[in-house]
Amino acid sequence: MMDYSFPKFFSTFLFVSLFSSYSWSSNCDTLTVVGSDQWIPFAFLNKGDQEHIDEKYPTGIAYDVVRLIGSDLHLSIDFQVGQPWRRIEQKMDSGQADLLAGNYWNEERAQKWAITRSFSQDEVRIYTHQRGRFKFTKITDLRERHGLIPSGVSFGQAFDQYKSELDIQEVKDHEQILAMLSHRRTDYIILPYLNTQRKIKRYGYDGQIVALEKPLSINQVHLSLAKQSPCYSDDLLKRINQVITKRKKDGSINAIERAYM
Repeated sequence: MMDYSFPKFFSTFLFVSLFSSYSWSSNCDTLTVVGSDQWIPFAFLNKGDQEHIDEKYPTGIAYDVVRLIGSDLHLSIDFQVGQPWRRIEQKMDSGQADLLAGNYWNEERAQKWAITRSFSQDEVRIYTHQRGRFKFTKITDLRERHGLIPSGVSFGQAFDQYKSELDIQEVKDHEQILAMLSHRRTDYIILPYLNTQRKIKRYGYDGQIVALEKPLSINQVHLSLAKQSPCYSDDLLKRINQVITKRKKDGSINAIERAYM
């Protein structure tokens, strides 16, 4: 069970600043940050699991890593979350957002955005109805079957390149995807493993929806800077990467991960 008392937990990591003598440029002292609202445990909004938690509070490993970076680099963080993924991508492409809190790497994104070093990793699995299991060993096993995935997502370079060969429909909400599989309106769905295991339990699909044994992919999780953002610079990217390296080495990011696992 996750400990939601973030301010108490996070305060233990704020007393040291990696760049305590560094003062950020006055023309960019705030980063506008976007991200998912349903990607547990990396980037989501509290849905009132506890009454004292603001249901609009950006929660998860990626958002907490951004808070850590903001503290170390003396940058204010303006979270603008709760938007469809397509809109998030549009804001990143246009520079209306400065930073994306949590994404996988793929070639298209690497050309558009400045992707940081990874700070965590996430496993992606194929899910089926208990009565509709099939053997999965390679991506071609999905041919001749109908699948569902969330709108606008990337599940790794290999899958993205092959996706056009598959009969796949994109659906906006993870909950809707799970409901459609529970009613056997599709043969399979593809979702991040940790996220989906929690939602299966939350919505009562235990024993009905199952993960196939072999992962579809294991993806590194990164942050991304918008190259069109007025805040973007090679120096900012370098400093964010330095914080990620430093905080992984000193155990701060690992502690954040443990709090959500």
